[in-house]
Amino acid sequence: SALNPSGRQDIELAKLASKVAIERCRDTIEAYVDFENEHPGALPADGRTELVLTALQNLENLELHPQVFEYLCAHLQSRRRASMSGGSRGPTKKEIRDRVASLTKKGGKRGHFLLLYPTLCQCISSNHPEVRACARVMLQTAGSDIGIYE
Repeated sequence: SALNPSGRQDIELAKLASKVAIERCRDTIEAYVDFENEHPGALPADGRTELVLTALQNLENLELHPQVFEYLCAHLQSRRRASMSGGSRGPTKKEIRDRVASLTKKGGKRGHFLLLYPTLCQCISSNHPEVRACARVMLQTAGSDIGIYE
């Protein structure tokens, strides 16, 4: 459907805002997981737990417009994959189009759960029960969206 000029501007703004918000939430979650891995059995005393729970809850409540999700598929890069690749080439345009087509069919309004799947999986072994519960809900939703969880 055609969008009016204001609607197109809203979508463009939503693309950028969603990318930044999701990256920040992902980075917050991954930093929390890294802390737990470096300090087994310890819970941080500096407010990181509240911050990671807020990040997880914000991701859980986020619903994406299909055009925003398509943009994220092409532009949201895994922090861990980027740091491990050591400057190797990124995906080709065809690889991005194929990924977008596949994930768009499966992702629904919560497709960012699929994009964050590796990060969410890391939360399953968290020391904090609420972190585990939030991750479980999002992983179940992603599983349901792709037809492997009912």
